[in-house]
Amino acid sequence: MNRFHTAEIERIVAAAQGEKIPPELPGVIYSLGRDATGEEEYAYAFALLARLAGHPSAFVASMAVLSFSLLAVYHGHLAREVVEPLIQNVWERAEGPDQMRIQDAVEDINQALGWGLAMGAPSVGGGAEKT
Repeated sequence: MNRFHTAEIERIVAAAQGEKIPPELPGVIYSLGRDATGEEEYAYAFALLARLAGHPSAFVASMAVLSFSLLAVYHGHLAREVVEPLIQNVWERAEGPDQMRIQDAVEDINQALGWGLAMGAPSVGGGAEKT
């Protein structure tokens, strides 16, 4: 891998425990989708984003969904059978700004890949509206 410094990425990701999020983590997550070049980096980014989509912090998980949308836009493919249930799971536990981030990402994925994913209306406070 020529542009990803995996040891540094893994150190930052490992420091994200529960709601304690290192300030560098959002940028690292975003760069995984934006900067992946070649199949090796794509595979690394995809696997790490799938892992981060399960993070207990809805913010971190929603950032992973956003980064999936960047992979879709820049690479033109995602494993739908993996990504769709991850997105749905993150959506169901997110609220407010995190849901809005997911909604924007879903729209980008739909546009880039011709998918028809749909989430419920964003929730401002309580649980997510289910459709």
